[in-house]
Amino acid sequence: MLKLNQQRDELNKQATTATSEVVVTVQSKETSNADFSLSYFVEKAGWYPTYDIRVIDIKHPITMAYKANVYQSSGEDWKDVKLTLSTANPQQDGEKPELPTWYLHYLTPQFNGVINGSYYNPNVREVTGRVTNESGQPIPFAAIAVRGTRTGVAADANGFFRISIPQNATTLSFSATGMESNEIFVSSTNMNVALHAGKEMSEIVVTAMGIKREPKKLGYSTATSTPLTVSEKENNTSFSFDIEMPYSILNDGKVATVEMKTMEVAAQYEYYCVPKFDEDAFLTAKITDWNDLNLLEGESNLFFEGTFLGKAMINPKTAGDTLNISLGRDKNISVKRVSVKEYSKKQLLGSNKIDYRTFEINIRNNKKQPINLIVEDQFPVSTMKEVEVDKIESKEAELDNDTGKLKWTIQLDPGKEKKIDFKYSVKYPKNNTLAFE
Repeated sequence: MLKLNQQRDELNKQATTATSEVVVTVQSKETSNADFSLSYFVEKAGWYPTYDIRVIDIKHPITMAYKANVYQSSGEDWKDVKLTLSTANPQQDGEKPELPTWYLHYLTPQFNGVINGSYYNPNVREVTGRVTNESGQPIPFAAIAVRGTRTGVAADANGFFRISIPQNATTLSFSATGMESNEIFVSSTNMNVALHAGKEMSEIVVTAMGIKREPKKLGYSTATSTPLTVSEKENNTSFSFDIEMPYSILNDGKVATVEMKTMEVAAQYEYYCVPKFDEDAFLTAKITDWNDLNLLEGESNLFFEGTFLGKAMINPKTAGDTLNISLGRDKNISVKRVSVKEYSKKQLLGSNKIDYRTFEINIRNNKKQPINLIVEDQFPVSTMKEVEVDKIESKEAELDNDTGKLKWTIQLDPGKEKKIDFKYSVKYPKNNTLAFE
């Protein structure tokens, strides 16, 4: 046993040394000198964006730091190389999709140990998602395969993946070193999967392609952060960032954070509150001229008035003409929603019961600047003929009759208060009970 342990330790020491070899055969009739360049594609290398968003106050523009998180486990260290970070994904299928005939199917429940409550959807042709452990931490380079085919991809360093689904394929397989594998029916275009730790997790040392990593630490660590000179180039189907200064990315799977550029972005600030669910006001920033910023989907760190507020996602794919960024809660705006008891009552009318409800929303601006605030609430909407909703009063509010949503647009000076209210009644059979809030 002691001898086996010594051999294992020797192998683990060798695994930390990066090795690689490329064999090139040149055929020539004459002996001559020639220069040639070699380009090749390797897996387990890539990058993803993150952002630092700072707001001094609502009178100033947003300061946005655009960062690239670069990682590689290619088998050799990259020493003093010039990086080009492209938005193209060579692992993604480049074949244009064909629209097949849409046949209706009954949903088929899953069995044989896969996640309960999921169903096979034959109309899904591409799946994106994230692979994490039970604690929600990403699993870098997890393997995702379509069962019964040769189609498979590896997740990136942050656990995100994208995979095309061939016709008649039904099941995705998820696996990672030190984790229990799982198979799940293709049910949706977005599937986030959590893998469970293997039984021998605490005793395994993972070594692959020159990586030595304790499997208990399935996240990533930041190796360095350096501002560089970066030029942007737009291609036909993607755009790229050329980093002019040579950079070193070690073959250790760790993330090197490169701050590519810092921008000042004009924004329209607006507060938003839904006091029925949460009485805090949330600061939002609306950016209209955002297309030239070349933003990608990624996580952002939020700083407002010098305080770290938390994290949020930036998703340009769903932005439309305006990119909306949530900047977190602002405790300097007080919002209280109360039920006014003296105007809320019940009465009988024949075989029916009428329930009257009145709500009052009190708002106070404790900030030193005036604010624009959107407040939303709602009337209930009936789906039964015997239940009737009477929208009695909703002063100053925009009303969407289809959804029952109420929207107040309020401008409030420093130290000022405003009160808004709305009333409604619901008539329903007296022998039934309705679920009110």
